[in-house]
Amino acid sequence: MKDKHAVTKQYLTIPSRYELGTKPEKNMRLSFLGYIDRGLKLGDLEGNRFEITVRDLRKGEIDGPLQKSAGISGIGVPNYFDSQRFGSVINKEFIAKWLMKKDYEKAVRIFLTSTTKFESKASKDEKKRSLTAGGDSQNSLS
Repeated sequence: MKDKHAVTKQYLTIPSRYELGTKPEKNMRLSFLGYIDRGLKLGDLEGNRFEITVRDLRKGEIDGPLQKSAGISGIGVPNYFDSQRFGSVINKEFIAKWLMKKDYEKAVRIFLTSTTKFESKASKDEKKRSLTAGGDSQNSLS
């Protein structure tokens, strides 16, 4: 959800046989930075920096998260990709929303049984079997 309101910089490579034009786009600017010997690959990212702004807190609500986050500067945060982040929206359901509401069963149910068009047929079939084996989606996963 944070990415919807984010101001970001993204780097991409384009084969040199293509010309990079400058066509104005709403909420986007493309700039030529130079040439490299190869395309960017997964793992080329050296780091990630961001700020999170939280509004409308009541007195004392920030104490717990601040204490829990105190060690982040020393140890960092794992860099998870794709659905491992539980940030994916699957069938219009945002998994992290249910985690924040402490409805862990619903979050796990969505993660384990919902499918997207990007998944392999084998993955979709396995998720359908899981859903069928557990009864309808309103039943407990236990």
